[in-house]
Amino acid sequence: MDIHSALVEFKAHPGVTGIFSDLDGTLSAIARTPESASITPDVREALTMLNEKYKVVGIVSGRDSDDAKRMVELEGLLYIGSHGLEWIEEGRRHYAPQVKKYFGMAPSLYNELSDYFAKTDIRVEKKSLGAALHYRLSADKDAALALIEPVVEKMLAKYPMQVVRGRFVVELKPDVAQDKGGAIVAICQREELSKALYLGDDVTDIDAFRALRKLEETENFKAVSVAVASNEAADEVAEAADFTLAGVDEVEALLRWLAE
Repeated sequence: MDIHSALVEFKAHPGVTGIFSDLDGTLSAIARTPESASITPDVREALTMLNEKYKVVGIVSGRDSDDAKRMVELEGLLYIGSHGLEWIEEGRRHYAPQVKKYFGMAPSLYNELSDYFAKTDIRVEKKSLGAALHYRLSADKDAALALIEPVVEKMLAKYPMQVVRGRFVVELKPDVAQDKGGAIVAICQREELSKALYLGDDVTDIDAFRALRKLEETENFKAVSVAVASNEAADEVAEAADFTLAGVDEVEALLRWLAE
C-alpha cells in the first residue's frame, strides 16, 4: 500500500483526524542556525487549508512553543513545544505540571553553558525549560562534540536534566516522563480522534511514531507515521516509520493533497 492509499480514509473523515508534524527538517529545511530557519509561503498555505478541514492540526517541536508559533505565523494551530513539555492552545501557553520547578533552573543552566563555550564556535541556545548546544557551524564536528560531552556530564550532575540528541545538537531538557509521543496521544484521547498522521525527521520523532502505533494496537485507532529523509537523517528514523518522503517539497505536496 502506498502513502496516499493509507490516508484515503483520513481525508474522508477529517472531523475525527489529527494532522501532526515536526517543524525543523520536516516543514522547513534545516538552516545553519535555529533563528534563520523558515517555512515557505506554500507550506504555510497548506497548513492553513488543513486547519480549515481537520479536527486538529498540530506543530510538534523541540523549540519552545512560542518560537514555533513565531516561525509558522498562523493562529488556530496547536503548538506543542519543548518535546511535549509545553504547548500553546487557543492563544494560551500551558506547561506540564511536573516542569514548573525548571523555570528557575533554565537561566542558570544557560549562563553556565555560555561561559563554557564563549570562545568556541558552539552556539548555546536559551530555552524556557533548558538549553541546547548547536555545533552545526563547527569546522570539526567530532572535536566540537568531544568538547560538549564532558560539559554536559557536569551539568547532569548538577541539574535534574536529561540529554536529547538531534542533528548536530545536544539538548538538556527536564528529566520528566513526557515526550512528543505522550503529548500527541493525550491530545488524540482528549479530542476523541480516531485517526492521526505524524511527520518527522529526527530521532526525537521516533517517540511519536511508537506512541501512535501503541495507541493503534490498544484502541479503535488508525495511525500513519512518515519519516522525512535527508542525508543527515539517522537510519533508525525511517526504519521506525510506515512511509518515507524525500524532503520538505514532498511533505508540502502531501499536505496539499490531504487538504484538497
